Amino acid sequence: MAFLPDNYKPLAAAGGGYMKLTPGENRIRILGSMNDDPPTAIRGTLGWGTDSEGNRKPDRTPVGEKVDASLYEEKPKEFFAMIVWNYAAEQISILEVTQASIIGEIVSLANDEDWGDPKDYDISIVKTGEGMETRYNTVPKPKKAQTGEIKKAFADAEINLMALFSGGDPFAPATGEKEVPF
Repeated sequence: MAFLPDNYKPLAAAGGGYMKLTPGENRIRILGSMNDDPPTAIRGTLGWGTDSEGNRKPDRTPVGEKVDASLYEEKPKEFFAMIVWNYAAEQISILEVTQASIIGEIVSLANDEDWGDPKDYDISIVKTGEGMETRYNTVPKPKKAQTGEIKKAFADAEINLMALFSGGDPFAPATGEKEVPF
């Protein structure tokens, strides 16, 4: 008799949390769009700084706003943040990617007339290697409708991706106050 049940999965963070790409296959369904109002996918520039207590903090800037690269410890990168269905955790999550290879593949798929809107199919992101040798292979899966479980979870999710631009918590109720990231 085993200590854990055969179907054991670690508990996920309340509210969905952020999805971290792990070694091997990471299967997702992008659920939103940069054209939704409010947006359920965003893009911009991500730079990392240090706050007054010495903690590393992200600073995200929307597309079209000037970025002062001298404020950051390393060169700022383009990012996409999307509300996704995380198949491994079986929940809604935010996936933020800065890897040019992943962003490029998602853009290529979205612009391809045979694939189109990524809400219509799953995407498998396979992570291999470590450190500077890390590679990502992004592969679309055959088109199929979203399940009722995914549709309900997305409809019930209260995620404000725009809070990322002010250093806020996208899972917290909107307050209208701007937080200073560092």
